[in-house]
Amino acid sequence: MDIKKNIKKVLIRWCIILLALVAVFFWKRQAITESLGEIKKIPWWLNVLMAIFAVANLFAVGYMNSRMTRGSEEAFCAEEENASVKKNKNQEKKYPVTFMRGVVCAFFCEFYRLLTLGVATGLAQIYYYKRHGIDAGRGTGICLVQYTVQKMAIGILGLISFVILLLGGQKEVAKYSGWILLAVLAYLIVIAVLMAISMSENVMKLALKLLSLLLKKHPEKLEEYSGQIRVFNQEGRLVYRDRKKIIMVFLSSFIKQICWYMVPAVMLYYTNHMNILLTLAMMSVVLLVSGVMLVPAGVGTFVYCFSLLFEPLVGVAAISAVILYRFYTWIIPFFLGGIIAAYFHVPKNDKKDSQKISA
Repeated sequence: MDIKKNIKKVLIRWCIILLALVAVFFWKRQAITESLGEIKKIPWWLNVLMAIFAVANLFAVGYMNSRMTRGSEEAFCAEEENASVKKNKNQEKKYPVTFMRGVVCAFFCEFYRLLTLGVATGLAQIYYYKRHGIDAGRGTGICLVQYTVQKMAIGILGLISFVILLLGGQKEVAKYSGWILLAVLAYLIVIAVLMAISMSENVMKLALKLLSLLLKKHPEKLEEYSGQIRVFNQEGRLVYRDRKKIIMVFLSSFIKQICWYMVPAVMLYYTNHMNILLTLAMMSVVLLVSGVMLVPAGVGTFVYCFSLLFEPLVGVAAISAVILYRFYTWIIPFFLGGIIAAYFHVPKNDKKDSQKISA
């Protein structure tokens, strides 16, 4: 992994985001000023409630992290534990990533998600797994499968919400239904391709052939990406055989999304008496559509899509909702994750460290 290239990529992303934020500020200066005034009027208990929903979503992610690493001892447990399990089948199962460890991993990744605008989120997760006995190759496969399952959940909830809103005669959604439908189709095609690669060995081989043609002049990248595709397929075929695991990860992903969406939902209900279910449905569509657009961390696209659908309904409160949503789902987890990241980067004896970390 080229560290210099990653640093350069992060700096470029931050420059793009900062320029976009400056442009948006001058474009919507008056509205932003008004929205900040509205935010000051929000009572403390509502801020606490939004913070609870924002943090609760990371507990759902923590469960996903823990659940995804569970499986056969041969696949997930350290070699010593694996040997002892084979000797004594009645021994209690041990997993390298417990629920609390999964939660800590979620906060740890959130720190790097904002710091690097998504560049090092997966690397942080793989690093954390490696500290708990899961090798980097298998950790990469787990992360890719988990990413695909989460994207599927977002797509399913977004599609259902889009259909309900359209049939219910929601004007803002109907007005942009053509563009939203194209975004939904693009999203579902991407997920279908990822699913096919992770489930079928033949599709994996086809993907490797196409990759070899595209990266013929870049052997290092070809080797890196080919390895990722192989572990993605290997892990995918292992995970998708466990129906209970997939169902639980799906449910956790739905809970995670609802916790996200409840942050603006409770705020808009308090300020504008907007129906909470309507907000949840529209947020599902916004997240799906913004996820298709290729912008660093989806910052500008999310704000744009959110404003497009919500401003006609709630006016300047839409900007207040976006600011609070980003604050509670980005800034709060970033600072909490920063404490955990600082803890990990303090040199310690590995054995003592592994005993201390129960999460």
